[in-house]
Amino acid sequence: MLYLIILISVSAIFFAFWQRRGIFKLKTSDKRAEEISEAILEGSKAYLKRQFRVVSLIALILIIILFIFLSWQTAFGFLVGA
Repeated sequence: MLYLIILISVSAIFFAFWQRRGIFKLKTSDKRAEEISEAILEGSKAYLKRQFRVVSLIALILIIILFIFLSWQTAFGFLVGA
């Protein structure tokens, strides 16, 4: 059963990359659509940058708390898992 789950998961990943390749081959002929696409890309990059900064800060605070109250092994485990 585990092998079936792994096979389906790997197949889904290959299918996603195959779909991605097909989408990137498509050309747009509308300049307005390209401008909107670039604006969405710029906004999403800014959002992800801010989100990464906030999540990193929270993770750092949690690592310090784990280090102080539990042990350095627990803090290191959280760091590796996070």
